[in-house]
Amino acid sequence: FMSKTLIFVEAQNGKLKRSSLEVLTTGHKSASEVGAICFGPGASAVQAEASQYGVHQVFAFEESSFANYNPELYLRAFSEVIKNFSPKLVLGPA
Repeated sequence: FMSKTLIFVEAQNGKLKRSSLEVLTTGHKSASEVGAICFGPGASAVQAEASQYGVHQVFAFEESSFANYNPELYLRAFSEVIKNFSPKLVLGPA
């Protein structure tokens, strides 16, 4: 079977934050396929860095509407990714 994990990651200036790197390090050990979800400008820039931590796919939402935290917008995006990616586990930094 394939166990999938989805990890919410945060980036700043196109680089993953340390708290996200810690979750990625843990998350890829427990899953055969890892996806990451990232919001805000430059979100897709984390693809190469995330792949070094075992991430197979980055779901990047960098439209201007994601520049500032908006719970309803984030929830809709999260729901769509979870529905399509079907992870067994969802993780994020504390």
